[in-house]
Amino acid sequence: CPYQHFVRYGLAPQREQQTGVDAAELGTLYHEAAERFTEAVTALSEFPEVPQAVCDRLMDEAVSPLIDAWRESPMGESKRGEAVARRIRRTAKRTARNILSQYADSSFRPLRMEFVFGQNGLSPIVLELSDGTFVYLQGRIDRVDVMTGGGLRVIDYKSGARKFDPTLVYWGLQLQLLLYLAAAPFINWAVLLNASPALEGQLSALALFYCRIADPTVKTESRIREEVEKQIAKKLSLQGISLSDVAILRAQGGSVASMVTKDGKANSRYTASMVDEAGMEKLLDFGKRKAAELAGEIYRGEMDDSPVERGAFNACQNCEYSAICAFDPMRKPRRRLAAKKLDDLL
Repeated sequence: CPYQHFVRYGLAPQREQQTGVDAAELGTLYHEAAERFTEAVTALSEFPEVPQAVCDRLMDEAVSPLIDAWRESPMGESKRGEAVARRIRRTAKRTARNILSQYADSSFRPLRMEFVFGQNGLSPIVLELSDGTFVYLQGRIDRVDVMTGGGLRVIDYKSGARKFDPTLVYWGLQLQLLLYLAAAPFINWAVLLNASPALEGQLSALALFYCRIADPTVKTESRIREEVEKQIAKKLSLQGISLSDVAILRAQGGSVASMVTKDGKANSRYTASMVDEAGMEKLLDFGKRKAAELAGEIYRGEMDDSPVERGAFNACQNCEYSAICAFDPMRKPRRRLAAKKLDDLL
């Protein structure tokens, strides 16, 4: 909703402090824990073949100081805070195992966590508006992985289930990952990290994924631990878009490698999750063009109360500014998003 954006970033009203768990605060905690864990586990000589006990210990060491700091807040000191702290620790350990599994049979390795581009001499994303004005975007990428031999994938951590949704991308509501992957190849990683010459020059954009941070439950009649763990792993599998090249799919390991059939071809069941090199270039170009379109609307001062609606969801449901807006669907309908497919973005 353009008006929601204007109120949040233009008027910037201060919210009254509410008791309870702040989802954004927990999200920041999980992100920092994941960064600390990844740095610690990749420093081990046996990485990625790390025993689960060591994995759990490293995450416990990473998340414990963060939990202790959080528990100093009024919410953290309560009985409910104790329960939340236990859930945080449990979820963090599950996330650590999931992160480690993404490298177990993969040719990718973490290159940088919580990487900020568009600052300190690092190239921003440059958008040109219709009137010739330039907008420079900066951002923070949760994780950048590099493949042996070159090529990058970007990972965005999310506490809720998230998939690459062409409809949301088409209407400009899910551009973050596309813009991250558009920015990553233009960073001079060899100079930045004082690393191998293999990282010199522009690296190829190979994939973009959401990684869920959660400790989900599954409904199953099985009492076999391995089977239950397999179903949990499926819920936590990377979700996004990859190049359809079989070698790249296999190199990513895990659920992505399963997109290759036994006879060595890209599985047609996953066409909504794969593009060729030309398709990836078009996809990233679409993200930048849509971002420029939206930036132009903001630049022109467009701030109409025009919340979206899709199925049972509408943007007013959890809007913290509804009392300011007082949007009335009887006065005018919400914007309904027409469904789109991946081909509509290419």
